[in-house]
This record gives sequence, C-alpha cells and structure tokens, in this order.
Amino acid sequence: MSKSEMTVPEDTRFEINAINDRSAGTIHAYSKRWERHREFYRRLDTILVETDAIWGNEFRAHVEPLKVLESELYAYISLYIEANLRRDGDLAKDFRNILKTKRPIIYDTLNENNDEYRKEFAKNFLHAEDYLRKKLGRKP
Repeated sequence: MSKSEMTVPEDTRFEINAINDRSAGTIHAYSKRWERHREFYRRLDTILVETDAIWGNEFRAHVEPLKVLESELYAYISLYIEANLRRDGDLAKDFRNILKTKRPIIYDTLNENNDEYRKEFAKNFLHAEDYLRKKLGRKP
C-alpha cells in the first residue's frame, strides 16, 4: 500500500480505534479498497440476476466458486485487522494459529506457481469466462 492510500482523512480519524497512525491508515486503506471491490460485486449481482432470467442459473454456478473465494479473502482481511491492527493479543494469537493450518492468502507473493489461492481463483475465473465466451459466440 502506498502512503497516500493509507492517509486517513481528518474528519474520519476519530472513528478508527487504532493505536497509531500507521494502523489507522492501513485500516482505512483496506476499507477503501474493499468498498471499491463491493461496487463491482454489486454490479456482478445485477448481471447474475439478468443471466439467471435469460440462461437459468448456469452462469451463477460458474461464479459461485469465485464468491466463496471472495468470502474467504474478506474473512482473512477482517481477522487480520482485528487481530493485528486493533491490537487484540488473543485474537492475534488465534490468527497466527489459523495461518499455520490455512493458506495465507493476504500475503500474496504475486507468484502464480506458489500461490494456491491465486491458482484456484484463476482457474475458476477462466471457467466462468469460457462459459460466457461460448454463450456470447466469441472465440477464446
């Protein structure tokens, strides 16, 4: 995250219960990023209603695995913020234990070969994209 992205507007600073500006800035940046994501998510839900009406729930079945992965990411981000940035020691310990048994998806290395979450997301995205191409009569 860039420093400008983590800058918390003065009028919202008091709303964030964090120990220091860096934590507050990180929380603010995650919130801004997630809100942008939610905008596209809402658009997708609208498209799914339309595709359900036209094609049945076939496309939705291809998108559902992506929504499950999105929920997994949101859970990790929320837990990370609560545990580490809001300084909840017990929750931070639980979070570290979770990371020992689950894939650490919020620490993306941008290396597709070593990132199971990224590979799973890409695979499911391609399935949905291929389905749409066929329905729309477009070549890959």
